[in-house]
Amino acid sequence: MSLIVKYQGSPNEEDKILEIETSNIFEIVGVEEVIEVKGEKIEVKEGITPTLVGIAIGTIRGILVAKMTSTLELENIFVYHRDMIC
Repeated sequence: MSLIVKYQGSPNEEDKILEIETSNIFEIVGVEEVIEVKGEKIEVKEGITPTLVGIAIGTIRGILVAKMTSTLELENIFVYHRDMIC
């Protein structure tokens, strides 16, 4: 799963303030219970995708906070909970 976050001052690409990309590889024990392959189609059982997306978002939030604490005051960083997204 790849996640790209961009912060821009305006819709203009040149006004980009920050861009960070992460790539997450998840090892799922008992993957057969969660993912079913039907020919060329992959069916994912309900609940696993939001969990993995939540982990990816949490990872990038942690990276941003760790990298930005020395350059910005923490109260200026908006950190959203995964339930607030969507």
